[in-house]
Amino acid sequence: MKSILDIAQDVLKHADIVEVIRAYLPLEKKGKNYLAVCPFHDDSNPSLTVSPEKQFFKCFVCGTGGNAITFVQKYEHISFFFISFKNPPMLPHRGIGLILNLLKTSPSPPIGRTQHSVPL
Repeated sequence: MKSILDIAQDVLKHADIVEVIRAYLPLEKKGKNYLAVCPFHDDSNPSLTVSPEKQFFKCFVCGTGGNAITFVQKYEHISFFFISFKNPPMLPHRGIGLILNLLKTSPSPPIGRTQHSVPL
């Protein structure tokens, strides 16, 4: 039986952080990265940077950052344990839906997504 950390690593190997965050926020491409208005503080200018190369997001105003899982946890105010094990029927929408689909699918990565480990 896989541990919660193994499950999280499997999801992160296959999740595209841009697609997960785009399910919640409009993203604007700037060079290699994407920018958005940060939802974690009172923001009017794009301060949230999303790096598809590093599979990481960071707000340079409030300091909030993390990976695809931590974004969904912070945005939805929900734990990964609840998402992965409870699998409630009212949640398969937005980024949670993307993560739930990854929990149910095969271990082959989506096109355009490289496999590498991202710490939780």
